[in-house]
Amino acid sequence: MTLTDNNCRLIGTYAVKIGGTITTDEMVAIWKELGGSTNDYITQECYPLEPHPEEEVDILIFDTDSGFDEESVLEYLTASHLERPTHEHALRFAERHGKTRDIPKWTVYFYHEATPEPNGTRLIICVCCCFPRFSHKLQLLGADWPITKDAGVFAAVRRRK
Repeated sequence: MTLTDNNCRLIGTYAVKIGGTITTDEMVAIWKELGGSTNDYITQECYPLEPHPEEEVDILIFDTDSGFDEESVLEYLTASHLERPTHEHALRFAERHGKTRDIPKWTVYFYHEATPEPNGTRLIICVCCCFPRFSHKLQLLGADWPITKDAGVFAAVRRRK
């Protein structure tokens, strides 16, 4: 599966502030207060947020005509001179834009460095934010699963200068 500018299109750019001293557990608590739900493994222990200076970045959301997988997304990011998101980008996006209604598909995949599980599954944080029949949730999905063209979109990072 190859992603190019012909089958991959930018559908939104979202400003996100990363950094500071908030922990993953504090972020998840805020998310739940806002009415969202989350996977129980999205914790400071499993997905730590380390204190660092605050910085504004842009999270770019891409849609494809052909679906995608981790390998094709990472190749596209490299060719497009965009950064791979981290789990912090996924959490911060959820905090600020997790209830947006302008993303045409219900799941945003953040292909950060996957967390390996004992059974061999590699997990990434996804933000389910658009589909109105479901609650807004942070969930973990397998990084190795191919995503069909109708199932979701993927995120990239562009630093602001």
